[in-house]
Amino acid sequence: MIKLIISACLLFIFRSVAFSGENDNELFVDETLQLQQRLGILGLAGVIVENGKIIKSFSSGIAGDSDQNPFTENTPIEVASITKALTAVLIKQAAERGELRYGDFISQFDPTYNTSISPYSRTDEGPPDISVHNIVTHTSEGLPGEDFVYSSSRYQLLATALEDATNQNFKDLMSARILNPAGMIEYSSPNLEANNGLVTSANELAKFAIALDKENILDLSQQIDLCEPVTNMKGDVLPIGLGMFSQEILNFRVCWSYGQGENSSAILVRLPREKVTLIIVANSNALTDPFRLFMAKIQRSPFVMNFIRYLVAKTNKSEPLPKLNFGLQSDELKVQIKKLNKKFDYPYEEDLINELLVRRWLKQNSSEEIAHLIISEFPNAIKEDGVIQFALQQMHNPFFMYSSIEIGETLVKKYPLNRWYLYVLANAYLKTGNFEKAALSYERINSLPNQNSDPLFRELFLLDSKLELANIYMKTKRQRARKLLTEILKLDVPVQARLNAQKLLAELE
Repeated sequence: MIKLIISACLLFIFRSVAFSGENDNELFVDETLQLQQRLGILGLAGVIVENGKIIKSFSSGIAGDSDQNPFTENTPIEVASITKALTAVLIKQAAERGELRYGDFISQFDPTYNTSISPYSRTDEGPPDISVHNIVTHTSEGLPGEDFVYSSSRYQLLATALEDATNQNFKDLMSARILNPAGMIEYSSPNLEANNGLVTSANELAKFAIALDKENILDLSQQIDLCEPVTNMKGDVLPIGLGMFSQEILNFRVCWSYGQGENSSAILVRLPREKVTLIIVANSNALTDPFRLFMAKIQRSPFVMNFIRYLVAKTNKSEPLPKLNFGLQSDELKVQIKKLNKKFDYPYEEDLINELLVRRWLKQNSSEEIAHLIISEFPNAIKEDGVIQFALQQMHNPFFMYSSIEIGETLVKKYPLNRWYLYVLANAYLKTGNFEKAALSYERINSLPNQNSDPLFRELFLLDSKLELANIYMKTKRQRARKLLTEILKLDVPVQARLNAQKLLAELE
């Protein structure tokens, strides 16, 4: 079992991980490259930083289908939302200098910011204002300060806040306060914003980690502030600190960020107290996409959990922990997991769950056997897991669909305004023929308060919920169906979606 609680005194013990044994490094690298091959990632590079030094770097593959040059630790790519981690550091620096406060409202920096685009009010006093703290902690949607919903687009607003507070252009500020002090090469980043767009390499991100280790851009206490999970207004501990995801795995406080584009992805995992950082970049989204990291659960990345397994061994000064043998039959694999869990301080059921995600991504039929084993033997490991909720909902077997519904109902009860949980649950209801519950869930999505009106929300959540509701209501609530289809035609949506709506409207005439 993952030990989620440690004493307050342990929080301030700085352990020496000593992840510098060459054999251990090679074993970790071998596992990483095996995953690269399985997932079909053309090019991948990684770096491990410990106590301000690169102790291991590795790379494999080519730059692209049309570029046969090697993909290396120096190959620049757009690291997408990894940019948010650097923006979080800029916000922390500005707060420490007294240039802004986390409680400041965005409208203080941008008077044109119109919160009416996301109408919600706890009272009759009007829509809420969104604070810097809400944005860096991804609690700006739903009930501000309460609901964690990953919101990439709203993170852009932090550039405006920083520019107004410091009287510097965002790109210049990034250069002056992070890239230059860290000695990072500044690649052309034409799409750079506060939420994404940074072009860099594994080695340059390693320089960022080294600058943190040496406390050149933030001192250690400030770094720990960034990584300590915040608490919402209801007292729930959220999976994020002041700008970076944050989870405790075993006795490690893991602070992390990830980025994902169509043809690139990156992971930055940092243990600030131990001064250990793992960086992996790839020219494919398969490093992150199969594991839905926006759900804020780094345990779902097999790349990272392999790293944690070796960290546990080094901390305990033991031999590398054994891997699961996925060639075993289910009964044998169950026995192996339970034996290893008793012997080692590591949650092997997490590796089993991640194997399911890999097999689902590869569309392997054998994923059903793994899914059965997880549901029957390790239900507590997935009872509030949105990643598994989605994975099971994608499987055709009704048994898995109903398991997804069970997880989804638990999540939606606890997080009633989380659009992702609602959307997956609605789709599962629809697939199992429960049209009444599907309609109720789609209606909830359609009326969610305080949502950022970006293309993702319009085209995935609003568009799909309205279309599915219209299809459900075509015979029973024709007037409601007509209203929903008319609303779709007013949205900025793809041409095909518009044509589908027009076709359904014609059938209602």
